[in-house]
Amino acid sequence: MQVKAENSVGPRFVNSSTTGVVGPTAQPPPPSPSGAIPVSAVSLPNRLVIDRVQFTPRKIRSRSEPLVLRAHVSETSGGKPVSGALVKAIGVPFDRLSAAPEAVTGGDGWATITFRIRPTFALKRGNLVVVFIRARKPGGNVLAGVSTRRLVSVRVG
Repeated sequence: MQVKAENSVGPRFVNSSTTGVVGPTAQPPPPSPSGAIPVSAVSLPNRLVIDRVQFTPRKIRSRSEPLVLRAHVSETSGGKPVSGALVKAIGVPFDRLSAAPEAVTGGDGWATITFRIRPTFALKRGNLVVVFIRARKPGGNVLAGVSTRRLVSVRVG
């Protein structure tokens, strides 16, 4: 039987013997009932990923209303949510948002961090608040290992 393969270089034909029918590839097992895996189960070469970020309110309009950031952490091998990961978020530059402690992801993979808008930040329409977010394994290296980092922003409106 002649088989054709093609790529950017062009087509190529090769003779091959007949094989059995090839079926669909095996699907990964469904997630656990809680949906999340513990952060202790994530090890290299897999890593943590901050795959979703939500801000409430969606636009900053006042210093009197706190800014709530929710970050979702999953892992790279199957995209499952991760519980027990430590999430740290810092406003950049440092004079825009209050400092906030690390938060732990729950059984759904989400961590919540609440900021206050600092008086040193000018609330001009169109400005952005940039937030650096890091997720790590407790006791793990903050710059290596399975840890991850991401920059996100929220508008002033």
